[in-house]
Amino acid sequence: MRDKIVIKDKKALVSNLQELNLIRLIPNMTTIAALCMGLTAIRFGILGQFEYAVLSIIAAAFFDGIDGRLARLLKVTSELGAEMDSLSDFISFGVSPAIVIYLATMSQLRNIGWGIVLFFAVCMAFRLARFNVMNLGNRGDVDTEMSQEFKDKFMGVPAPAGAMISLLPLILYFAFDMPMALNPYFYGGVLLITGLMLVSRIPTPSFKSMTFPRRWTLLILLITAGLIVSLIIDHWITLSGVILIYIGTIIYQVCVRQKVST
Repeated sequence: MRDKIVIKDKKALVSNLQELNLIRLIPNMTTIAALCMGLTAIRFGILGQFEYAVLSIIAAAFFDGIDGRLARLLKVTSELGAEMDSLSDFISFGVSPAIVIYLATMSQLRNIGWGIVLFFAVCMAFRLARFNVMNLGNRGDVDTEMSQEFKDKFMGVPAPAGAMISLLPLILYFAFDMPMALNPYFYGGVLLITGLMLVSRIPTPSFKSMTFPRRWTLLILLITAGLIVSLIIDHWITLSGVILIYIGTIIYQVCVRQKVST
């Protein structure tokens, strides 16, 4: 009788290995969608369609924001998915913005402009590598004490947010027709600062760990509805406002940290 049960269990295991529920692939499919949007942004940049390029990177950020949550919700997290997500992030938020921005304005500075966008992309790669190390059990140069300090916050600016900050001058140009926003010297400064923010150890807000009182539920829903309406009415102005508010939260976190340390 026991032998029959063992044989039955082995057959069930083989069947499970041979058959895979499509729902379990949804997180990885979402990661692939983010990667495809990042690569599509490069194509739009080459064609000179910079508005579509920026929108493609924003779409990549959206897919990147939900793939991990879907994996945890469906309980299908895996090392393969984590590695795919990291590679997708580097293409979508490191390589794509660098190439789009270079084609849009930094090419005017020739080799210097290329060097600046390379600096941004390298900072993005370092930021993602450090994030992976922290998630693999505090190995490498990241110690436990530092990990605890940033338990509810990000260390430095996360990859999608860094990409959005790097695209802010382009978004401001689309929203307000500001030629100064595309000045290569000004944009170069933005890229250098953004790169340093990516690799910095300043605490930045993590919305995954944010909580709020239950009585705020209606207010949060109303704000969300207002944001969606604003995006429909004028997405460029709304996006620029959201990014500037996010930068304001980072400045606030830095000020609070300095006040506590003194």
